[in-house]
Amino acid sequence: MKSIIIPALLEKYESEIRLKIEKLKPLVKRIQIDIADNTLVRNRTLSLKSISQLPKGMKIEVHLM
Repeated sequence: MKSIIIPALLEKYESEIRLKIEKLKPLVKRIQIDIADNTLVRNRTLSLKSISQLPKGMKIEVHLM
């Protein structure tokens, strides 16, 4: 069985996510973005709407926290 490591990103600001995505693009085909909504956890990160506006070119998994 082949294992795949998927980097997970947890950022509050869209600009930081964009920067990290650009750095990861040459290295991976898929990333995971963690979303916190300040309901079940005490933090707030990007909204789901922001995710749809991120650069294309890699598969994005979303982890709702």
